[in-house]
Amino acid sequence: MEGISKIWSPIVRNGAFFVMVSILLTLSCSAQESSEGFKANALVGISTSQISGDNLSGFNKLGINVGIGIRREVAPKWEACMDIMYIQKGSRKNSRPDKGDLDFYLMALDYVDVPLYMLYKQDKWQFEIGLSVGYLLSAKEEDQNGPILRVGREYNDLDVGGLLGLSYPLGDKVKLNIRASNSLLAVREHAGGSTFRLNQGQYNSVLAFGFRYYFL
Repeated sequence: MEGISKIWSPIVRNGAFFVMVSILLTLSCSAQESSEGFKANALVGISTSQISGDNLSGFNKLGINVGIGIRREVAPKWEACMDIMYIQKGSRKNSRPDKGDLDFYLMALDYVDVPLYMLYKQDKWQFEIGLSVGYLLSAKEEDQNGPILRVGREYNDLDVGGLLGLSYPLGDKVKLNIRASNSLLAVREHAGGSTFRLNQGQYNSVLAFGFRYYFL
């Protein structure tokens, strides 16, 4: 399965690079035409996340999801968008002493995410599809016994993922935003380095909820 990983990883990286460059070029060309068409905004919200491959289930890891963004209309009903976000991802299992369960687990991953996506407007709804690249700022892992050291299982600095989202207006300048994202490349190997087809390790899965405020 190592051969599949060698083929799959470059495809995802090159595809992400192509899409991001295309959107950046679109934004750049639009900026040269006029700065009046840009819409600046800020987003504040929470993230709920899990890590596939950690033998846990549920989006139980809560975190912060904040950032700024710009967008520009490139065609009727279509906008090219870019955000710069600070987002907390990972996995969590709380102990339940009342149920006799003393096991606790936490994986906390903090990223700077740069989502690049296209937005489609249909009536009041706005739909998002695109890619994001996250740079890992910090990582920690612990259980009921304290910090866990995983020698030889380092986290990847970059988290390349796909995203889908939607927004709905709550006022003239405020929109409710819901976004789902999932890693396309593993953020870390499985224990023992086992792989199966396209499953090459552990992956971030995130559901984020926030309020986006438009300055312009």
